[in-house]
Amino acid sequence: MLVTLQSVKENVKELQKITTAQNIKWLHVPLDGANMPFLQRKDVQNVLISNLTKLNADLHGNAEKVLIHCAAGIHRTGIFTYSLLRVQNLSPEESRKKLKDLREATLKGVQDRRLEYAEEYIIARIIKKGLIKSEETKKKEEEDKESME
Repeated sequence: MLVTLQSVKENVKELQKITTAQNIKWLHVPLDGANMPFLQRKDVQNVLISNLTKLNADLHGNAEKVLIHCAAGIHRTGIFTYSLLRVQNLSPEESRKKLKDLREATLKGVQDRRLEYAEEYIIARIIKKGLIKSEETKKKEEEDKESME
């Protein structure tokens, strides 16, 4: 599966044609960039959240490989990949490590402020919707499980 995080102005229709011709699944998440004022818009957050939860559901229980890209593979790719890892129940630390393992330049370039944004504006809203558990909830459940043993 190819996940494209580019605006329609970035010639994404050509990618759609190529992936269709090659029988590759394609998900287009239209993002015009990754500057903070853009990312703080509710409509942008809604696009990210709906596509992250849809992709996570599509990937659940299947070994499909996913290539996530934008123009440079740094800001939009970093935020989306980190958030997808979080939606798949990795902790913030595990998600950062996995992002580094996948592409260290992406982790360095996305910068902590964008990952903090992802936690505050994307992951927190997904947790609030009950689609994933908070770190505190996971920790409490683990402690409860250990105390029962």
